[in-house]
Amino acid sequence: MGTPLIWHENIESFLQASLEDLKRDEALNNLILGLCLRIQENPPDYYPDVKMVTVRAGAQLSLAALIAVPERPILYGGGERQNQSAAVFAEALLRGA
Repeated sequence: MGTPLIWHENIESFLQASLEDLKRDEALNNLILGLCLRIQENPPDYYPDVKMVTVRAGAQLSLAALIAVPERPILYGGGERQNQSAAVFAEALLRGA
């Protein structure tokens, strides 16, 4: 069975799936957290095209990615299966997901 990617339609859904894990190491994740806050405050104005994805390995978040097009992805990786999750995410991007 493959690792499921969950693409989020809005910032609230993305934060619901990732905020607890991102806040555990806030200093390390301050860039992605800051972008989330900015997107929440000014959704279409600041970044009109934002892609958000999370990957879970069981109950644990193994990857969270935020892409504010045309910028590069900002990734969070945690847990034992973060490398596998990153590979699944990269494959999805290459397929144009």
